[in-house]
Amino acid sequence: MKKKNISVIILIIFFIILIFGAYKYIKFSNEYATTDAVFIRSDKIANLSFKRVEGKIVKLYVKEGDIVKKGDILAEIDPVDYNLKLKQIIKNIESYKNKRERMLIQKNRITGELNIKKIKIRKNIDMLSEKLKSI
Repeated sequence: MKKKNISVIILIIFFIILIFGAYKYIKFSNEYATTDAVFIRSDKIANLSFKRVEGKIVKLYVKEGDIVKKGDILAEIDPVDYNLKLKQIIKNIESYKNKRERMLIQKNRITGELNIKKIKIRKNIDMLSEKLKSI
């Protein structure tokens, strides 16, 4: 009886160790990408940076180790941020166009007022010159 109880306990311990090992292996394989050289956390692999653009990568066209040539498309970046920036730039351009139109109208109005004042001043100068001649 004792031998049977000991063998059951050993068998239970063996299964617990086996289940724990399987759990650790599954957890490890989900969290890490393995290579021949090092272990890399899988959530860090997607963090790429490019010299001129930034954004969330929505599609990768190549895999690690693939041969690429200059000009090959490596990844597609989510265009949402760029579309929002484009819309804002278009709004700014329209705003500047409207501001330019208002300033041109104001310039023309001021130029007209200055021409009228210039004509009045010339008339006053002519009138004063005539008065000086008559004295």
